[in-house]
Amino acid sequence: MRILHVTLGLPPLRSGGLTSYVLKLIALQKQDPDIGQIALLYPGRESLLFSHSHIRSRPRKLEGVSCYELTNPAPIGLLGGIKEPLRDIDHPEAARAYAGLLRELEPDVVHIHSFIGFGPYLVTLAQQMGIRVIYTAHDYYPICPTVNLMNAQSLRCDEDHGCDDCLACNRHAPSVFERALRDNPAFYPVRRSKRFKSLAAALARRLFSSSPSGGGRAEATPEDYALRRERLIAAISACNVTTFASHAVLEVYRRYGFEGQYALFPLIPEGVEKLTPRKGALPGYPVRIAFIGRATIEKGPELLIRALSRLEKKGYDFRLKLLGTGAKVDLRDISPSRVTLLPSFTRGELNTLLDDVDLVVVPSVWFETFGFVALEGYLKNIPLVLSDSVGFADYIEPEVTGWLFSSGDAHALREVLAKLLDEPEKLAQANYAIAQSDKERFTAKAHYKRMKQCYQPVTHAGQDA
Repeated sequence: MRILHVTLGLPPLRSGGLTSYVLKLIALQKQDPDIGQIALLYPGRESLLFSHSHIRSRPRKLEGVSCYELTNPAPIGLLGGIKEPLRDIDHPEAARAYAGLLRELEPDVVHIHSFIGFGPYLVTLAQQMGIRVIYTAHDYYPICPTVNLMNAQSLRCDEDHGCDDCLACNRHAPSVFERALRDNPAFYPVRRSKRFKSLAAALARRLFSSSPSGGGRAEATPEDYALRRERLIAAISACNVTTFASHAVLEVYRRYGFEGQYALFPLIPEGVEKLTPRKGALPGYPVRIAFIGRATIEKGPELLIRALSRLEKKGYDFRLKLLGTGAKVDLRDISPSRVTLLPSFTRGELNTLLDDVDLVVVPSVWFETFGFVALEGYLKNIPLVLSDSVGFADYIEPEVTGWLFSSGDAHALREVLAKLLDEPEKLAQANYAIAQSDKERFTAKAHYKRMKQCYQPVTHAGQDA
């Protein structure tokens, strides 16, 4: 079986859960004697000098994998969004280059992990050639150009008013000049800093002040964003199978028109096999709480800090460990003695970092498609508190292995935490329940078996894990 993966990119330019998962899946496929050639296609840099799109081979990018890069792809706005939504669905030059690659590689399966930089032609051209197409929904990019379904007011987007709100959400999308600087290897070490982004934006405004929409193109309309969404969702519905990691993400896609075949089973990130159940009695005293991940609005750290601040004022004792949040976290409302801040860590360090944690809280405000950090806590036998918009909620037993609260509701989170601080024995009971639970479905072996079934012509689509 020959497989072509379509993804967002490779380290060091691209990182995060999607990239981690693709690398893990490819590593498993390399060990499978049924798998022949493995190829990888991703969007490359945009040129300021020429607009011609073509696909070039990138040897030595990933051992044992044929890597290809599409130059001058559709705009890669990432969380910043895009100002040219129609380029996402109408990019004939890129489509011709992609068709040529399919003829060259003759894959049996095209596995799409991301449409960023590409368009509906990923599906239509492959199926015209009789190639099976699988899509894994890692995020909401086909629905929302800013990826995470958060609106311009940093609130969850439950209603976009016919894409009228998309104009505000994408108003500050990076220009082609900003994207070219961001994706230049020379700027990799600093490209995430606010100072770099501000300088790039200021320089872009100075150079292109007479063309606010970039390159003389007309301003996008709500209808343009709506058409983009409609075409991408139609393409995904036409895939042979779409895999979802939770009912949460499945229901969001259905709300926006998805009606294709699907399979539902958990994602497995790189490194989970290195996690071992935590040692020692649980809970400790005071109860030790962890938040893992970047301190972004959609991840909800401010919600957790607000809830714990109120509990501290009521006399509750606890310890808070913030892991991988970055340096800028507002902790003014909590006594410094209660907080341990570790702005960054390596995946190899996580196992040890969680050994003295009694409770992992995932207070996400957005519709988190799965929640890798929840899985990591669970595999350490650590009880979880999750917002009800976190996909991993599918995999816990409420009030037994974890607790749920209404997304975005600091009062509801505070009530759950107060109950656990009042009755810490509940954490010990949950720890035991998790330890006794069947974790086989969270193994790389189980995941790979389900994914390989999706690759076959006959698959049990429409079923849960």
